[in-house]
Amino acid sequence: MKKIKFSGSCKPVLLDSLRKKYKDDCKIPFWQWIIQQASMTAGLNKKISKMQANNSAIESAFSLKRQCHSLFDPLWEKEKTRDKKQQKRDKLYYELSTYLGVKQQYAHFSVLNKEQLMASIEFLKTFY
Repeated sequence: MKKIKFSGSCKPVLLDSLRKKYKDDCKIPFWQWIIQQASMTAGLNKKISKMQANNSAIESAFSLKRQCHSLFDPLWEKEKTRDKKQQKRDKLYYELSTYLGVKQQYAHFSVLNKEQLMASIEFLKTFY
């Protein structure tokens, strides 16, 4: 099998597999198809870098949520019965919602933004 090497950091690609893909794909000349594939890959690389930037922001928010739960959960899980656990949890969410200035239904860590999560951490540290 013959290999084609593209300039830059691209890895060698098998010519036969490219030709097979080309035959299945379209009717334009092979060289135009290769250029088209390369430009699509460049666009994909831009999308991937944007996704990676978004992922770091998501991971940051996720770590804040995890930190909030690590402070919040022990406060109500230490109760003995299921009813007392639920009551304590509801009371904590009510106090948190009052502190954040949001309705109780919006005080859950899954819907809070980064600033609210950081404020929640400061609030929950007061219980320790």
